[in-house]
Amino acid sequence: MRKRRGLTQSGLARESGVSVSLIRKLEQGERRDARLETVRRLAATLRVPTSSLVVEPAEEGATTAVLDAWEPVRKALTAPAADMTDLDEPPTAQGLSAALDAAVLLFSGDRFAELRAVLPALLRDTAVLARLDPEGHPLLVRLLQLTGWLLTQTRQFEAAEWALGIALDGSADRLQGASTVSTTCWLLLRQGRLGEARELAARWADETEPRLSRATPDELVAWGWLLLRLSAAAVRDNRPEEAEDALRLAHAAAVAMGREFAQRPLLTLRVSRDGGRTWGERTVVHSRDRLPPLHTSVWPPCACPRCRARGD
Repeated sequence: MRKRRGLTQSGLARESGVSVSLIRKLEQGERRDARLETVRRLAATLRVPTSSLVVEPAEEGATTAVLDAWEPVRKALTAPAADMTDLDEPPTAQGLSAALDAAVLLFSGDRFAELRAVLPALLRDTAVLARLDPEGHPLLVRLLQLTGWLLTQTRQFEAAEWALGIALDGSADRLQGASTVSTTCWLLLRQGRLGEARELAARWADETEPRLSRATPDELVAWGWLLLRLSAAAVRDNRPEEAEDALRLAHAAAVAMGREFAQRPLLTLRVSRDGGRTWGERTVVHSRDRLPPLHTSVWPPCACPRCRARGD
């Protein structure tokens, strides 16, 4: 590929900013891994998608210590649903809804050790309720979204994909599905599966695109996050124009909303320590900073008061 571009190893190093020694080791197979940003710079110089150069996962899996600590969660995730007779007290939708809200607060405070302790029983009870009561299905999906996010964060990628797949299959509507897909795209990006992440985000963004003049805030937020995932995947895959297009659409969604919107819990699993987060023009404008300067220079400045004060 380098030779087809008429570049020597030294020439590729000079144009990409990657050292000659690293390029030599990668080409000779002495190194099979490199930071994704390094691969992206090589791909940009060679004018090929980053995914064509990625042969190993972008990030290593969880350590043995992490796997051991989270083993009860993974077992509860894949265990068959228990019978009501196996439980001391039958679960109720009201009780599990309150327990899930409490788990979200733990998540918001990054209290992962406490979450890890309560998740096995919560997964078991919610699975039982979902089997017996229709009210349990949306609770189980929300819990699986949360579990999938946590497993992705802790680099337990196979279990995360399992949880998110079940959550997506059980989604009650497109908004709930979009939330799961957003996390799945993040999972794929962490694994270096750039093409899959880009295609998944693009497909769901197309399918969930609302009519801007009639869209609800939740619809705009869900669509906007999918576009930001698409942009993130595209820019990492050395497709800056596609990334820019996705950001422009996300910006249009934010402008159509007209204000910073406080998302409903677990819509995107991006919540702050007080359990809420706004989404709007500021979120999109900050996300554009991931694009190369050439493609961001034509963007209008963010109109929100915080960014005007900072001069962004």
